Amino acid sequence: MPNLKASQWITPAIILGATVGLVAWMYVTEFTLRAHIAVLLVLFAVFLLGIWWSFGTGRGKKGGLKAFAKFLLVSIAAFGAYKLTVRVEGVADGSGMPKVVWRWAKEKGADMAAPVEAMKGGMVADAESAFAAGFRDMTDFLGPLRNGVIPFDEFPLAEDWTAGAAKEIWRRAVGVGWSGFTVKGSIAVTQEERKGEEFVVGYNVLSGEPVWSHGRPAVKEVNNDGMGGPGPRATPVISGDFVYANRAGGILDCLNLLSGEVIWSKDVLEELNAGLPTWGKSNAPLVHNGMVVTSGGKGGDATLAAYDQITGKERWRSGSDNASYSSPVVGTLGGKEQIVSVNKSSVTGHDPASGAVLWRFPWTGSFPRVGQPVIVGDDKVLVTSSYGMGAYLLEVKSSAEHSWEVDYIWETIKALKTKFSSATVIGEYAYALDEGTFSCVSLADGKRIWKDGRYGFGQHIAVGNLMIVQSERGDVVLVEASPEKLIELGRVKALSSKTWNPPCLAGKYLLVRNDEEAVCYELPVK
Repeated sequence: MPNLKASQWITPAIILGATVGLVAWMYVTEFTLRAHIAVLLVLFAVFLLGIWWSFGTGRGKKGGLKAFAKFLLVSIAAFGAYKLTVRVEGVADGSGMPKVVWRWAKEKGADMAAPVEAMKGGMVADAESAFAAGFRDMTDFLGPLRNGVIPFDEFPLAEDWTAGAAKEIWRRAVGVGWSGFTVKGSIAVTQEERKGEEFVVGYNVLSGEPVWSHGRPAVKEVNNDGMGGPGPRATPVISGDFVYANRAGGILDCLNLLSGEVIWSKDVLEELNAGLPTWGKSNAPLVHNGMVVTSGGKGGDATLAAYDQITGKERWRSGSDNASYSSPVVGTLGGKEQIVSVNKSSVTGHDPASGAVLWRFPWTGSFPRVGQPVIVGDDKVLVTSSYGMGAYLLEVKSSAEHSWEVDYIWETIKALKTKFSSATVIGEYAYALDEGTFSCVSLADGKRIWKDGRYGFGQHIAVGNLMIVQSERGDVVLVEASPEKLIELGRVKALSSKTWNPPCLAGKYLLVRNDEEAVCYELPVK
């Protein structure tokens, strides 16, 4: 390389300075696609530096072409070495930064034995002792109203989480996947993948031992996803003596809660002539009035479909929007009970009996929506998303018989940017992980009150005025829901790797997991 004058270093300094500045700006402002663009910016900067090194250092045209050819050869060799030695295993975190591992490293869950296939017995006695020991059922995704609020008044959580206050009951390795737990009696149910099979697994909530499992072949299209990684996504739902689980590939299974025996199964996507969503089926089925309601997929004949809870016979199908990754909820708006569904490009309200669309709010944009719709009061719905899609507080009104109107009270692009999690409403405020940072927003006008606490792209649930935040890095944090400021009351180092799974609070017992292990804690109560 020839000797360079000071002035010749200006170009690379500008390239490096601009790249570092843009990357820093994206992370400071929490730009949604920062990880993807940061990688592209670095590669582009390397390319520009290669051009400068070849043609901007006084080599002349012939020397510059030779130098540029060397640069291209080195780049090709580096790319080849990269492809031969490492692979991308999903993403490192919710920002989308690729997770790079050695190519010869074992995939998670690849060498894990399948869970047990048969019930071990003793479940009735265990259910009695579990109830006496302070367990309570949590049979649905994010609580009975699917809004992240757990109404356990008989177990008011203590605010003192000093060392040892949260007692670890058991810990065990589990297969990959982003499903959470649901609990009834002494059985905790989740989904996981092991050795190329997706399992719905029933664990003894007292010991953590598996008591039954039901497997299906994993879906190749989901396992090849470069973002979410392999494994099932949806949390199973328990109703009566049955478990309802949406597999990542679109199979809806009804299983016996005590044995894992298949009662009925439906290939929902096939029946609705729909394609598989990009990141697989992620929604928890909704059980209501003897029906199991689930969303569709890409295209197809319906947004939602309902099946008989006992027989699996189709009861209705409705809507024309593609599915999102959110789960339908049921509640009362404008004096009428209805099912609210966040879809790929809309929010819709449906008659539970017939599925008929009562109202539709257009929500344009092609990016995914994951957050749950939260019914607020008698006539409002809060919907949140990331990727610049904004958050809305909708108002739903019945203007006449069989006629409905919907409009938004406020919209915000900057606040409530929930990517994988949902907002939780407590009083007059919404609390959420806004691009990985905990925040409080006023429901009156959508204005941010405060933003603090970098918990990453995790999950959270509320009990009274306390919130349990499952951070993305694995810590479980106890936070007071205060509109004044972030008040962190305690922290437990529960897990040690990327955690996107929603927590489950069964009485005073907290079950958390990620794609490597699960742990159960007994939490201190007042």
